[in-house]
Amino acid sequence: DTVEGGEHFLYAPVVHAWPEARFRLLQSPPGATIDSVLGVVRWVASGASGLFEIEAWNEAGRTTHFFTVVVRSIANAEWEIVQPRPFDTPVNAAACAAPQALWLARDSAIVSRSTDGGVIWTHHTLPGTNAQVLDVSAFDAERAVVGTRSGHVMKTTDGGVTWTVLLSLVNERFGNVHFHDLNHGVAITPDPDKESRADIYLTSDGGMTWNRVETVVPAKFPIDNTLTFSDAKNGWFASSNTAGSDPSDATILRTTDGGRNWSEHAITAQHVSAISFSTNGRGFAVDDVSGMVRRSVNGGESWRAAFYPMNGRRNADVQAFPGSDVVWVFNDEDAWISGDLGGSWKRTALAPAGALKDAVFLDSLTGWAVSASGIVQRLRSNPLLAALSPAAALPADAVLDEAWPNPVRGGLVMLPFTLPGETNATLRVSNSAGVEIAVPYRARASAGTQSVPFDVSTLPAGVYFFSLETETSTQIKRFILLR
Repeated sequence: DTVEGGEHFLYAPVVHAWPEARFRLLQSPPGATIDSVLGVVRWVASGASGLFEIEAWNEAGRTTHFFTVVVRSIANAEWEIVQPRPFDTPVNAAACAAPQALWLARDSAIVSRSTDGGVIWTHHTLPGTNAQVLDVSAFDAERAVVGTRSGHVMKTTDGGVTWTVLLSLVNERFGNVHFHDLNHGVAITPDPDKESRADIYLTSDGGMTWNRVETVVPAKFPIDNTLTFSDAKNGWFASSNTAGSDPSDATILRTTDGGRNWSEHAITAQHVSAISFSTNGRGFAVDDVSGMVRRSVNGGESWRAAFYPMNGRRNADVQAFPGSDVVWVFNDEDAWISGDLGGSWKRTALAPAGALKDAVFLDSLTGWAVSASGIVQRLRSNPLLAALSPAAALPADAVLDEAWPNPVRGGLVMLPFTLPGETNATLRVSNSAGVEIAVPYRARASAGTQSVPFDVSTLPAGVYFFSLETETSTQIKRFILLR
């Protein structure tokens, strides 16, 4: 769960037991209390997070429950909500086309538009269909193109009041639509007759005519809203291959000629929620299922897992910018920014708004985050001023932070720590009996924050301890492995 600093947090566990269970806190942040009869936990949120361990017991036995509460600071929030009311239909995609001009693609054939940075919205219904609007590509505050689940590509030139059908195909769905300029565009749909390929349609006259790419594009099911281009020639989208009798990992499809030819590349992920590329072939892909961020340095030909601090969250979107070293990664709680192409990261706190759907930017520091329900928030300050400052808030002493995710259910757990200056640092992992089982980190370390990945896939369920040893101190924390 996530709460604001100073907020009164209340939690009541549900336990079915006879005789009635009694409760106590085995682990909690300072100031937390529990009602021994009802099990109600009360806490005034403070610090960065709180790890709770509740024990319920009676004469028949006992059980424990673990959870972590993340605390965000309102005073330092870089994002502010500008549209607080959920819409009556979900948002599927967003686009930013000009200063203050935003577009949303929504269910029930609705397209929404704002011309004041997301505060006031007008809503328009597409003619002749009630299908989901899956994607939107916008030119400015008046002109945009959308793709629908019913196989339509439609265009407006008057802010959404009227729409013209550019392409209409039976049994198709256009969840990826992109225009490089007013004339040149790409629309992608699964082939309705062949499960092993996608159909790519290209236009060079603003959508008046379309040509289907004749070469086979090996994509079982293009993932909606993953189509991206760094320029008119270089583009990418992701394909999901988990369905059918022979499921496999997702793949990345790449073009270097504007969409006429595509090559397939492995990414070792079952899902991809977004892709974005900067210059010189440097790109990022996020996965909102596993939470892992992956990185490519060769234009998407190969991908490797990047052990970044936001891994493990529901990372739903990534934004990189040609000609810039800025990268953003978004999940439901946070927006992480890097000013050096992923070399270092700063966390910015999103206002609580539910599941994130999309993030859009006019430039690398003018952006909006949109939830699936339609709540819109915008970036209100430049986080890089602090992120790239050499004097940015290092602690006086070494700090061992909480493991995440915690509890962990397999795969990787991240073990973060922060050092005030250069020192010898060792990170050790022990089991509940105190037996050391691994030393995932031992080095002469520089000042700053690091997150060390530790693979728990072969370990049995239980409680594990991890310790940070420096030249001046030793600190110990623990994480829970569930199966």
